[in-house]
Amino acid sequence: MAVRLAKAADARVVAIACGRDRTDHAEQVLGADVAVDYRDPAFPECLAQAEGEGIDVQSRRSPR
Repeated sequence: MAVRLAKAADARVVAIACGRDRTDHAEQVLGADVAVDYRDPAFPECLAQAEGEGIDVQSRRSPR
């Protein structure tokens, strides 16, 4: 829901997920502009590249 709301507000969305299937889902199904796997050893570099000039709003999914 957060991705769709952000996209509706014309925001650029960077999703952080665990695993290739979830990053693909975030991009292809939910519509995130880019998704980064937090278990990737290059995560800090990937996130820095994805976030560009910074992050304005952060949303976190509640644990189940």
